[in-house]
Amino acid sequence: MGIGEDTLLDAIETSLFLLPELPGRVDWLSVPGMRDRITAGSDFFANLVGAATLDAQNADETIRQVYDLFAGQNKEFGWIVGPRSTPADLAGRLQGAGLEKIVIPHQPIVVLFCAATLEAYRGQGVYTSLVARRLADAHSDGAQAAVIQAVRTTSAPICQKLGFVEMCGLEWYAWFPEETVPA
Repeated sequence: MGIGEDTLLDAIETSLFLLPELPGRVDWLSVPGMRDRITAGSDFFANLVGAATLDAQNADETIRQVYDLFAGQNKEFGWIVGPRSTPADLAGRLQGAGLEKIVIPHQPIVVLFCAATLEAYRGQGVYTSLVARRLADAHSDGAQAAVIQAVRTTSAPICQKLGFVEMCGLEWYAWFPEETVPA
């Protein structure tokens, strides 16, 4: 049995919020209906909101609450809109509240992350079409280059066919105290 679509979409949408709370350095805002964090600094990637499950009745008020919180501290913040973010018109509401759709600041580069294809649909061109569409959208938004992190055994060969060139590899290392070693 493979991993279900809901599990994959949840992982995609929440993966940027895996950083644990570090009181005084990285704090969770705990705004109902979303994942969020605020840091001591002013950076749109460090101060981040996303995975929103708002509805049409509370979306504008929640956006205003988050905006006021960061603006009141004169801090940049970012808001990630993903495949399960609600309401459906959230992107338009964010732009209406003064947020801008961005690529990497001061660079004509877009970073593509978090794409996956359910096992049952692999080999049918779904991932290729998805990445190609994301690239076309980024190009129409002014991006001249794209960066992607791809698994060498699955998505990397597809990305190479779309014109990506491997520039370097990244490996993730971690140390866990004995009492917290993951199973």
